[in-house]
Amino acid sequence: MKLNIVSPVPPARTSIAGDLWHSLPALQEVSDVTLWTNHRDWDPELEQFADVRCFPETGFWHELHKAEMTVYHIGNNHEFHSQIWDISRRHPGVVILHDMALQHLFTGFFRVTNDTQGYLRLMLEHYGPEGARSARELLDGRRATEDVAREFPLTLPAIENALGVLVHSRDAFDRLARLKRWPVASAGLPFSPTARPGGVVPRGGGRKRRLIAFGFLGPNRRLDSILRALATVEERSSYQLDIYGSVWDPEHLEKLARSLGINELVTLHGFVPSEELEEAIEKADLAINLRFPTMGESSGSQLRIWDHALPSLVTRTGWYSELPDDTVAFVRQEHEVDDIRLQLQSLFSAPAALTHMGARGRLHLEQEHSPRAYARQIVDLARRAASFRAQASARLVARKIGSDGPMASLSPTSARRVSSRIISVLCGDDAGTIPPSGGEADSGDR
Repeated sequence: MKLNIVSPVPPARTSIAGDLWHSLPALQEVSDVTLWTNHRDWDPELEQFADVRCFPETGFWHELHKAEMTVYHIGNNHEFHSQIWDISRRHPGVVILHDMALQHLFTGFFRVTNDTQGYLRLMLEHYGPEGARSARELLDGRRATEDVAREFPLTLPAIENALGVLVHSRDAFDRLARLKRWPVASAGLPFSPTARPGGVVPRGGGRKRRLIAFGFLGPNRRLDSILRALATVEERSSYQLDIYGSVWDPEHLEKLARSLGINELVTLHGFVPSEELEEAIEKADLAINLRFPTMGESSGSQLRIWDHALPSLVTRTGWYSELPDDTVAFVRQEHEVDDIRLQLQSLFSAPAALTHMGARGRLHLEQEHSPRAYARQIVDLARRAASFRAQASARLVARKIGSDGPMASLSPTSARRVSSRIISVLCGDDAGTIPPSGGEADSGDR
């Protein structure tokens, strides 16, 4: 099958580029791939698995039509995904949805395009007057984006014109499949584990207990709570916390660490080369990968942690709550500081249990995050989505008639009823209720 893949690519500073990297070799085995990106400095090693091209370029839209299906990786970071979303709504295809809450994507897109009224209209359309009011409060700086995202995630606008949707968690699959609007599938994020000839490394045996947090570290990554917990641990001078990546407010964290008397125990490294980060993960005793609120995402960072058989702390929420109890240590959001402190103390009191946790995490990675299974799921969904084109076109026509044509004056309930009838006439009597998984996604890798 000939596929376009539109995605951020390495060395872009997003874990979704890493997901693409892990999936490409397996995807090449089952399809003919053209990879499209708006970054011109792609890793040349990508070219051994796909024809890599840059968009937009002359003839771009014509070239897209040469493939049997176009697959879009869409996440919450507008810097990497707003152009991809814009293309996906004009050239429908399969959307690989990495986040369920997408406020950052849409607020970023409409700000960059200087169309805040467009954002207000979007929130009004999907959530009514209450959504529009919250949108105005966000734009005026009276509400945080993460706060609005919990109540108004804006999931549907990202996939409204999709022909099929691939997600990475059971919860996301269930929520979208219930809508019965597209073929839906689920698969664990792909990852190719590195060889570990020396086996699992024992953790917590050194003089210093080394803690690590890394990635894009916004307020939802709970760094404040981590610092407050560290400040309350007995023999806290025996700990070292290393923070790698982009931190939303480094000055705030440095000030907080000083006020807690732990500034000498905390180091902000910023972004470092991948090899340096891998070495730091290997040397760590415990990774802290908390998320609250979660944006509904799976975690490429968690897969990287498991690759090193490193024990980790996660918040019991979203995708993380679906993880087996023996692969991670859970932190309850309502008892966050206390739970973090107890887990840090276990580095001294129960290091063997943490080593076992890391080993179980590594095994879970190998069993549940196969790139080959992921590639098969993409191709299977692309085939199902291709047969869904007629229904999708009919839905688009019905929606257009409803918004601009004679149905514009009808109530939403009446408009939906008429739209469903239009779809049935255009595509067959059962087209309006097409099963979301085509009868197949329930058996997929969830």
